[in-house]
Amino acid sequence: MNNITSRRFTYGHRVKISDKLRRTPVRYIDATPHGEILSRMLDDVSELGTTMHNVMITLLNSIIQVIGIGIIMFWLNPIMAGIVILVLPLNLLIASKISVKCEKEFISSKTKFGELNAHIQESYSSHAVIKSFGLEDKSMNKYKEMNDEVYKSSKRAYFYATLIQPVIGLISNFTYVILIIVGALLVINSSTNVIPYDVFKLSVGDITSLVMYSMLITQPITQTAYIMGQFQRAKVSVSRVYEVFDAEEMKPDVKPGQIKEVDGNIVFQDVNFSYDEKVPLIKDLNIDVKSGQRVAIVGPTGAGKTTLVNLLMRFYDLNSGVIRLDGKDITQISREDVRNVFGMVLQDTWLFSGTIFDNIAYGAKSATSDDVKKAAIAARADNFILTLPKGYDTVINEDASNISQGQKQLITIARAFLADSQILILDEATSNVDTRTEVLIQKAMDELMHEKTCFIIAHRLSTIVNSDVILVMNEGKVVETGSHKELLAHGGFYSELYKSQYSSVEN
Repeated sequence: MNNITSRRFTYGHRVKISDKLRRTPVRYIDATPHGEILSRMLDDVSELGTTMHNVMITLLNSIIQVIGIGIIMFWLNPIMAGIVILVLPLNLLIASKISVKCEKEFISSKTKFGELNAHIQESYSSHAVIKSFGLEDKSMNKYKEMNDEVYKSSKRAYFYATLIQPVIGLISNFTYVILIIVGALLVINSSTNVIPYDVFKLSVGDITSLVMYSMLITQPITQTAYIMGQFQRAKVSVSRVYEVFDAEEMKPDVKPGQIKEVDGNIVFQDVNFSYDEKVPLIKDLNIDVKSGQRVAIVGPTGAGKTTLVNLLMRFYDLNSGVIRLDGKDITQISREDVRNVFGMVLQDTWLFSGTIFDNIAYGAKSATSDDVKKAAIAARADNFILTLPKGYDTVINEDASNISQGQKQLITIARAFLADSQILILDEATSNVDTRTEVLIQKAMDELMHEKTCFIIAHRLSTIVNSDVILVMNEGKVVETGSHKELLAHGGFYSELYKSQYSSVEN
């Protein structure tokens, strides 16, 4: 029963953490190292389950033994029983003092272990970059330093945790000596009858029984003290787990399923936003995008281009202002519905461990083999897929290192074709393919973007010259708006960007 309870506890808390993370804003996930989240979900929850298992067994046995043996000892001789009972608070006091020190060390140990987990995950997810810069030794040295800190911190914590039991054992041994001395005096009084009361009289057999009972009553106390060390570890784990539970949640959402299709009219009205309250990013932004328009967003790094995408997808909430989709405030539309009307192809490709077929069909629950193949053909991905040994059944490994970066990009583009969303967001969608493939994809993109509202984020300005509207952003504001020809003729910020880009190419 205890086993089932602790396992259900562990299982239940992992589910709760997972559910909590689903409700936390993207801001929290971005700000927290992923290794730290894994450490809390796996290591800390396991610690709680193990402690719960041990505590239930030890405390239940200890309570029954202490009560039962205490009653017998008082029945045999209240004086001898009183000596043992008076020592128990001393044991608990010493155990609590050591536990306080123990808790501090376990906090340090858990924190350092979370940092170590984060470093390990970062090292293995970026192993190609580390190798290319020849930083294996530096990464390994940092790992050794962090691992050494975890070892030293854990060593101190476990020293204090295991110190409790021998200290209480030492006090118990002194208690036995006192019991024997007092018991001997009571035996002498039994024969001399100096004090006539029965409570001050004792037989040799009673001394033996009482000393044995004192050993038995001390044993659960010692075990409880040892469990207190484990409890301190669990206490630290509880605080770390509940830091996740106490994290800010996304604002309550409206009920999904209210919209199925949209025209694609999008308005940014007096939008203000910042990732950090002290550093404003988007300031008084006003954009009016009509249905079916191809809107290119350009500007220097840090101008706020990708932030627009995050705001459109409701990954972040506005500080002030409003974004309207077909005239309706997007905060009045569920996040699920908002994201369902957007299709995305990002520069940072994301593929999961599974077949190419599953990756293309991701998010399209009812997609058939023909649907996936048509999407791949439209994205010009079919040719390279068929050259693979297992074709569409080829399994992409965990970090997708068994296909090229350009091939990853083609798969994500095929995924967008299959989703066939009403509004498209293309963030440097062709940045990782060769020039010939880019031309082919651009033709396919024209088909994909037909009669759809499209946001195209680009650094290579040659890819957006045919856009209906170009929004030029700088320092969180739209500084220029117009077509490619209009902006060049204006001779402003966009013209300088365009000329600097192509003059650098010519040079």
